[in-house]
Amino acid sequence: MGLKYVKITSKSSTSALDLYQVQVWINNVNVAKDLQTATASSTWAPSYSVHAPTNTTQNGIAWHSDQHPNNNPPEYYQLELSQSYDTDDLQCIVIDPRYDPYLYIAILEIYDENYTLIRKAEDLSVIGTGGISNKHIVFTGPAYNSITTFDTTSPWNYILPPKMLGVTFNQIEIAQNINYLHFSEVQVWVNGVNIALNGSASFTSGGEYMNANIAINNVINTGSFSGSSNSDIAHSSGSTNNTWLLTLDQSINTNEMQCIVIYNRLDSMESTVSRANGWEIKLKDNGSVVHTYDTVTSSDIHFAYKLRGGQPDTNTSTEWDQFDPNKIIDDSTVNQSAYASYFSSPGVKIYDKPDGLTKYINLFPIVCFLEGTKIACLNDNDEECEIPIQKLKIGQFVKTVSN
Repeated sequence: MGLKYVKITSKSSTSALDLYQVQVWINNVNVAKDLQTATASSTWAPSYSVHAPTNTTQNGIAWHSDQHPNNNPPEYYQLELSQSYDTDDLQCIVIDPRYDPYLYIAILEIYDENYTLIRKAEDLSVIGTGGISNKHIVFTGPAYNSITTFDTTSPWNYILPPKMLGVTFNQIEIAQNINYLHFSEVQVWVNGVNIALNGSASFTSGGEYMNANIAINNVINTGSFSGSSNSDIAHSSGSTNNTWLLTLDQSINTNEMQCIVIYNRLDSMESTVSRANGWEIKLKDNGSVVHTYDTVTSSDIHFAYKLRGGQPDTNTSTEWDQFDPNKIIDDSTVNQSAYASYFSSPGVKIYDKPDGLTKYINLFPIVCFLEGTKIACLNDNDEECEIPIQKLKIGQFVKTVSN
């Protein structure tokens, strides 16, 4: 089969379709990169070309449709390649949609030179609302595993690493709008090192009762609540609308990170652990939010919160009282103090690694059969029979269904 056209269609007749970039990778070359190799069309107006990645018109949008369309059929974007390519050589098709609350991508289709449909991915549901969307959508082809090099440093000339589902950040924000904001320690573990110790922290709103940097001083309250009141905690002065911000000395991708650990306030004021209710934890990249975790609720009061990264933990500890700040708390750790009843659960609250801004969809899924599955076909005498799947031979006629 020869790949010639790539078509992207919006969800409905009232959905806009804005694209930063469309890439088609064949033999480690993006064949959709140059103006000479593709054309674009739509139901509205192809006023911005996908082939001009340096074009900063419309804030860098490569192609822009009607923001308030009412078209029937829906908006679509179609790429015509300069030649037909064997689909067996297709590594992937990458879409960078605009971060736009109006944008919904419903269908991706690829056609041959005769405009015969080759593959169709429907109901993708890849776009969020409120201005947050998937940054990349990767449709993998038969040759995806043949990709030899990956480069994430060049924004328009790369193939995404396999399963790179992380987000890059250099700030952690914890906000509390309904109560005081306080906790003992925040750690960011990368290759067995807590890089939060080299960062700087501040209360960006709500004022400071206890210094914000206390939460990155490598000292953790004891799990038995034996410390004196207000000892070794960062604490806002305001009782509402408080925000604590940690800025790291480097950027890190969550795929490269082991975990982030937040230790609740564990001083002698044991009942105040419930003030974690309402925490809003966000990852930021130079002030821009790249991931928001589920807000902590009254049923999520724990002595520690662990935000997973893409790398396995090393040098872990299950110690629940005298915490070793140089070890990563193990997922199975349980607080066994007499005050554990103040927690919703005495264990560690685990948050999964962010899915990030990349979604992977296999355009050519492999159909598998169990050994022994019988296939209707013709034997050597052109008689219909059933043959176990493992005994089929090349060139044998197989019965199919047309619909």
